Amino acid sequence: MVSGAVRSADGAPGAPLLAMRGVQVTLRSAPILRGVNLQLARGEVLLLAGRNGAGKTTLLRTAAGLLAPEAGELRLCGESLPSLPRREIARRVAYVPQQAAFAFPWSLLEVALMGRTPHLGRFGFETPRDLALARESLARLGIADLAGRSILEVSGGERQLAAIARALAQQAPLLLLDEPGAHLDLAHRHALHQLLRQLTAEGRSVLWVTHDLGPALSCADRVALLAEGRVLAAGAPAEVLRPDLLRAAFGVDARLIHSEAGPLLQLPR
Repeated sequence: MVSGAVRSADGAPGAPLLAMRGVQVTLRSAPILRGVNLQLARGEVLLLAGRNGAGKTTLLRTAAGLLAPEAGELRLCGESLPSLPRREIARRVAYVPQQAAFAFPWSLLEVALMGRTPHLGRFGFETPRDLALARESLARLGIADLAGRSILEVSGGERQLAAIARALAQQAPLLLLDEPGAHLDLAHRHALHQLLRQLTAEGRSVLWVTHDLGPALSCADRVALLAEGRVLAAGAPAEVLRPDLLRAAFGVDARLIHSEAGPLLQLPR
C-alpha cells in the first residue's frame, strides 16, 4: 500500500470520494453494469481489472458523468453526481480514455491548456496560472520539450501523455484512467507509475483500468475485479488476487507471487 488511504473497520475506504451503490447501466438494450457497488477514498489508487467486455470502460464513463445510470446511487464528494452541472463535474473528475482523439493540429501546450477550461472565468481567457499549470503538467510527464509540437505530428505514446497532461491540468481530485499505458514504452510506463504515487500523496484519487496488472500492483492500494458487469471482489491485492477469484474474473489459473521486484501475477505455462 502506497498512499495510506483511510479505512473503516470492514477494510473499505473511509469518507469515499466516489461511491457507487447498486449502479446499473444498459447500452443498446444490453445490460452492462449490473448493480455495481464500489467506492474510492481520497489519496487512493484503485485498479479495476477484468476480461474484455466486463464493463470496465462503461464503469469509468459512468463515474465521469458521461453515462447516466438507470438505477442505483452514484455520489461524488458526497453529492449526487447526476445532479451536478457538467462544468462542476469537470472540476472534480478528469477522464483519460483509451485513445484520445484529436481532430486539429493543436500544440501539446494547447492540449494541456484544455484541461483548464472548467476553471476559466466568464470570458474564457487563460491566466498566467493556467498556463503555468499546463506547462507543469507537461513537465511532470516528461514532454515539456514537445510543448510547441503539433499533436498530430507526435507518436501515439506522446499523444497519450498529452491527454494525461490535459487531465492533470484540470486539478481534479478524481482521475479516471482507461489503459493509460497501452501506447507507452517501458520508461514512460515506469514514470507514469511514479507520477501516480505523487498524485495520491497530494490527495488525489485514481481509478485505473489496466490489463498490465503485475507492474501496476506496485502502486495500487486496492484492486477490484469486474466480471459480467458485477464487482466480484474489492480489497487489498493479496486478498483479491486469489486463484479462485482470478479464475472467475479471467477464466485462467493464476496466482499472486512476491518477488524482489515486487508483486507479480504468475500464469500457467
